[in-house]
Amino acid sequence: METRTMRKLTLFIFFNLMLGAVVAQENIKSNFTAKYDGGDILLDFDATTLSRQKDSVIIAISRKGLGGETYLVKQRKIATSKNWQMLDTLLRKTPGVYQYYLTVSSANKPILTTGVWAYAYPPDLVPIPLTFTATNKKGTNDIVIKWKIDYPFAVRSITLQRSRSKTGTYKNLAILSNTDSAYLDKVNDANESFYYHLKIESIADSNAYTSASIFVIPDFTITPLPVNALKGELKENKILLSWQNLDNNARGFYVKKRLQNNGEFEMASSIILKKENDLYHWEDSTSTLTDKQVYQYLVIAESNSFGLSKPSDTLTIAYRSRIKTLSPPHDLRTIHPNDSIYYLAWTVDSLKIDDVLGYQVYLKSINEPTFSLLPGVATNGNNNYVEIAAPKNGNSYCVKAINGVTESALSIPYTFSDAFENNFGPKYLTAKTSEEGLVISWLNPRNTNIKRFELYKWNGKTFKLVELVGGNENHVVTKSYQAGNLNSYQLKAVNTENKESLASVLLEVN
Repeated sequence: METRTMRKLTLFIFFNLMLGAVVAQENIKSNFTAKYDGGDILLDFDATTLSRQKDSVIIAISRKGLGGETYLVKQRKIATSKNWQMLDTLLRKTPGVYQYYLTVSSANKPILTTGVWAYAYPPDLVPIPLTFTATNKKGTNDIVIKWKIDYPFAVRSITLQRSRSKTGTYKNLAILSNTDSAYLDKVNDANESFYYHLKIESIADSNAYTSASIFVIPDFTITPLPVNALKGELKENKILLSWQNLDNNARGFYVKKRLQNNGEFEMASSIILKKENDLYHWEDSTSTLTDKQVYQYLVIAESNSFGLSKPSDTLTIAYRSRIKTLSPPHDLRTIHPNDSIYYLAWTVDSLKIDDVLGYQVYLKSINEPTFSLLPGVATNGNNNYVEIAAPKNGNSYCVKAINGVTESALSIPYTFSDAFENNFGPKYLTAKTSEEGLVISWLNPRNTNIKRFELYKWNGKTFKLVELVGGNENHVVTKSYQAGNLNSYQLKAVNTENKESLASVLLEVN
């Protein structure tokens, strides 16, 4: 029992002593400094702050740097009646940033531990690059930038910047540490100068020092984008080509030409240099054209590294020295060989058939004000018909003859008349339940001007109107649905002429 009591008493005394030591450390003011002094570091400790408690104390001082930790003073007794100073003279050949640690003890117990940083180099020392190079790996857009900085320990950060001209605006590429010595930049232009410099921030005063600028001219191949939407037209006995190109990598363009499907394309123009508005025109004059001959053209873009793009789409134009206008086809009609195929056919002036390279088809639904081009529905000049989607009652069609971008007027319209003109109602009804009721959806008829939809439900004797829906809708939510019972619905459409369609296929929902 006595042994346990003595152990508790010993632990109590130990913890109180430790607490007293901590309190003592917290109440002691730390006056320990380390300053650069003509090549050495002057260490200064104001021991007078301890004079009321102690006549003397034991101190230990260590220094930490890249080479590890070194003890300068391991155990030295000093008086507390004055400042204590010493010079660290071991750093004249190894300047850098160091940290000094001071431990103060009394009666073999530490009463103060503190540390300070010191810059062991002159305050006017400037970290500068001894070497700074930029090289391009031939055939790539990689720029390898390397540097070696004198006094790297004095560097807080390195900012690498780039510009397109020596005196232009430099923009940040990367913010790096004092241990970095290389950076890989990727550029998007060849055979043009790129300028680089370093901004080096000092750790001592935070001033930024800018290096001299260096430059590199990268040598690699840039492949520009191909030219799109090449157009051509006959104009004043010439063939006029036009195109637009927004690729910044293109410095110019070449036109190539051949007789239709005859041999290789040959160069027809010198370089056509890039313009600010990205719109281009080129004329093939009568001196290189033969009447009643068909020519093919394409355009190739060239980059500033002399890389060539893929050819544009081939443009085919029939040249006629006396052609002024194209005649539209006439006698439009539909041919319906079976239930699923419809053709629109027309008659062409046989005397002018050689002037035509193709035809375009236009459609106007019954209540639309103008004709619109049917995309993807076209044919060449050798055909006088084209397959179309099943026409709706009242659809009107027109056809144009074309040669390049030279076009005829629209033909006299042909209007399709369907004997089953009331068969324009909705198709493929489906239903699903929701918290708000029964949702009935359908597929709207195409090219039909619907004013409203009418939903009818069978009440055992007749179909009764239960919902009205706008003509732009493709579903309706009805609360007439009774779960667990057979619910039968039909849907009708009413067009803007107040004509009512036939009822849809019966929709039955349990």
